[in-house]
Amino acid sequence: RVVTLYLSLSDLNELKRLEHLATSPSDTSLYFAATLIKDMAGNAVLNSTQSVGFLKPANFTIDSVSPKLTRFDIDLTENLLTVYFSETIDVKSLDITQFYLSNNASAIYQFNGGNFLKDRAASVVIGLEAVDINAITKIRNLASQTNNTFLYFTSTAFRDTFNNTAVPVSMENPQAVKNFTSDSVKPTLKKWELDLNISILRLVFDET
Repeated sequence: RVVTLYLSLSDLNELKRLEHLATSPSDTSLYFAATLIKDMAGNAVLNSTQSVGFLKPANFTIDSVSPKLTRFDIDLTENLLTVYFSETIDVKSLDITQFYLSNNASAIYQFNGGNFLKDRAASVVIGLEAVDINAITKIRNLASQTNNTFLYFTSTAFRDTFNNTAVPVSMENPQAVKNFTSDSVKPTLKKWELDLNISILRLVFDET
């Protein structure tokens, strides 16, 4: 008489993406069609309209599991950092300044900021700021190839849609990059200056 259904990750993430749905018993109801299930004699169940209407849950357990970073990609040609999570997060809670890029050795860089859509999602594409890109490329042996590109962050870096804080990734055991795209954009000379008094030619480029 009891049937247990396990939600797929995609369905669960979509439920968490929608605001004001399945956050408590008051905004959670079940509606079903007659094709949902049959009894042992082959009789289809009465649909919601024929029986109970919109059915409230007898028990409701909120999400208390902290979200995790499952992988990240970095593209230094397009200046993009893409982060993937174990579940839908509240992207408005994402604090890029709590993320650190490292080479799993001595080189470490803390991000200053980034641009991204602030919708609920299980993955986020972050447009990196020029100040961060220039600082990263200036540090030797950091994010120049796959084996020196790692990420770590604090527990306040992001939260899920039930306000659970992130499972932090430590500096001692950082997350390795999944897909790495190196910088293939040729630098451009923006301006130049000549000082004949001190014999200096100064060239200013658009990147480090």
